[in-house]
Amino acid sequence: MKWIENPPVCVLLANQFNPSIFTSNWLSKHGILDEQGTYKPESVFTSQLVQVVTEDFALVITQDQLQLMLLKPEEYSNPEQQSRMIEKILGVIICKLPEIPYVALGLNFNWHLQLKAEDIPAQSRMWFGKQSQGIFKRFDSSDAKFGAYLSKDIGRFRMKLSALPIIVSSLREERFQFSFNFHHDIAEIEGKPDLLASLIADWSSVRIEAIETIKLAAFRES
Repeated sequence: MKWIENPPVCVLLANQFNPSIFTSNWLSKHGILDEQGTYKPESVFTSQLVQVVTEDFALVITQDQLQLMLLKPEEYSNPEQQSRMIEKILGVIICKLPEIPYVALGLNFNWHLQLKAEDIPAQSRMWFGKQSQGIFKRFDSSDAKFGAYLSKDIGRFRMKLSALPIIVSSLREERFQFSFNFHHDIAEIEGKPDLLASLIADWSSVRIEAIETIKLAAFRES
């Protein structure tokens, strides 16, 4: 079995973003892009959608959502570097645009377990299909596959875990996915920028919580 950590994603929701603000000049001026405002050709700048792709990150901004994905594979497993990059980008945006009506923050982590397709039914049954009552009676065949949705409060976040078999269509490969979302709804209060900054600073600690959870599924850090 091989564990694969996918790019972490931070999602910031608002009642209304204004994507047209996020020009290459604005992003360069505030240190999110380099002094030359360098970005990849697949980047897009319109009044309804901004998509900024660099070697390090992809930043997508729509009318109601900002999504930041880190792209350097060697940094995925280093929470300190992850946290610094997120604070560098989102911290600047929140600081420079405190008037945006932010409503929620989500910190997202995703791992795939790579194993033989024929082993997924037995492995998923061992984790999530040991019950024999109720609906599980309908899935007592050897080819049945199992998954789960679980959630609980962790500090200031609601931790949500979706664990299930998936097919990676680009590779035509079946894997088992553990997808974590740490969600915080932002109340109508003063000081939202400071609150968001403190929540983003929890990146490393909530990632550790996710890792401790999947260790129970025989996860081993590389």
